[in-house]
Amino acid sequence: MNKTDSYVVVPNAYPGKIGIYGKVFAQEKSHSALTLEKIIRCSVSVILCSILLFGCNSSYKDNELTLADASLSWWMGAGIVTQIDSIYVKNGLNVKTFSAQTGLESKNAVISGAAEIGLTATTPLAMGAFNKDNLIVLCSYVVSNNLLSLLTPKSNDTTLYSQPTPPIAIVKGTISELYLYNYMATNFPDIDISTLNQLNVKPADAINAVKGGSAKSAVMWEPFVTMISEQVPDLKINRAENSYTHRMYIVTTPEILAKKRSAIEKFVKSFGQACDLLNENPTKGKEILRSVFPPQESSMNALWDKVVFSLKFDYENMKELILKDAEIMHKLKQTPKDKAGDHRQLQVSDIEHYFNHDFKYQ
Repeated sequence: MNKTDSYVVVPNAYPGKIGIYGKVFAQEKSHSALTLEKIIRCSVSVILCSILLFGCNSSYKDNELTLADASLSWWMGAGIVTQIDSIYVKNGLNVKTFSAQTGLESKNAVISGAAEIGLTATTPLAMGAFNKDNLIVLCSYVVSNNLLSLLTPKSNDTTLYSQPTPPIAIVKGTISELYLYNYMATNFPDIDISTLNQLNVKPADAINAVKGGSAKSAVMWEPFVTMISEQVPDLKINRAENSYTHRMYIVTTPEILAKKRSAIEKFVKSFGQACDLLNENPTKGKEILRSVFPPQESSMNALWDKVVFSLKFDYENMKELILKDAEIMHKLKQTPKDKAGDHRQLQVSDIEHYFNHDFKYQ
């Protein structure tokens, strides 16, 4: 942000010129009007005005926050509604945003100092804990057990959940891989997941991978699950609710919380009000989100009631989810290695600092 110098001009009480920072330049050193008393009065006036101006400017900055916004899908709608419905402004908050393509990117922006607030998911927090990321989790604002699914070829199989047909389109190192692990462990425990041919793709490329035949099955999250099923109607959606709980969190650093507590309280309050709008006036909420994400309307209509828009402060449950993600990543050999070359396991002590703060939402 560019800084602009602000100057206070005090009316001349004597024949002279008053420059910035209170310097007085007399036109005539011997002029009788330049008494010591008037110089003092003038200097005091300049100082007082400067203090007032600085105070106002400081107050304004105290109500500013920079957000690395990862609101890329309709189910992250609270981050969209706060802006379009002017909720930040109504709460006296000036939020400057820039786009983050993933929750990981948003989290990292806060750590680097590029942003003061981030929106991230459980998996980035689990991986970050191995590095002792300097973050605190304020709350979560969305939770659902239905945002991920396995798409498999339709068949005469009448079972609730079908076995995937390789190759399986998947986004390595993300929640889609964790979902597949849980899905297979629960429904097909005798199959070693490492033996399944997996095609690592970007979410947007999964549709073409399945349509083109390079993948026979896919594990994705919404809205991609619905988009794929619409374009490839021969696929069955296996939506196993017990395979993965997805949550999104509001994060910052201890230093920012200490420095801008009032602004952060307003930010969290704004998200809470956005969640209330989505719950109490879904027609308006859908209209707002539809205007931002037109291609996602089918996904939104199909799963609206399966997503909980609500501020939650259940830190113990959050810890369990983070440890669970880390446990799966350990089994997939995706966690960092220790000095002995073994993949590390995350401990409760590794994540306590995320919740070691005194933020209280009123």
